[in-house]
Amino acid sequence: MTHASIMPPVGWDPNGSRLEVELYNRSGATTGAGEVVMLDIGGTAGEVTALEKPGKSDSPWANYIDPDVTINTYGAAAIFAIALEEIANDAKGRCCLRGLVESTSVDGSTAIATPLVPAADGALDVAGTSKLKIVAISLMADSPTGYATVYFDGINGMGLDHD
Repeated sequence: MTHASIMPPVGWDPNGSRLEVELYNRSGATTGAGEVVMLDIGGTAGEVTALEKPGKSDSPWANYIDPDVTINTYGAAAIFAIALEEIANDAKGRCCLRGLVESTSVDGSTAIATPLVPAADGALDVAGTSKLKIVAISLMADSPTGYATVYFDGINGMGLDHD
């Protein structure tokens, strides 16, 4: 006779805190799966009404733009996500704000456990001395296709990239 364990599993499940949402693409171009995007908190896109409450299609909380890494310097208030599918401009699609995800990378040379920061081209870049919020940690070396599995947290991040 076997008994089911009443003990919790050992370790932490990084997907237990996964957060997926649907967002509108206001970047002006199609976003590919695995690309990093930034919520339009400042209401810079014409379709977005700054200070609009969450839950409406014109809310900054429902729309994204290309990453503006200049406002992320020193961990400024920027919230990032990763597109989970190709999303045409002005269309709605699935994005991940936190969790395990496949992401594009810049140069195909990321090692396991490398801290990553958002790049302006929608990729994740290896942290160095950029003073940007670290938003991901690589969990595998890049594949030849330029995708890698990462643990991503576009809300809180994981510290600052500094010299």
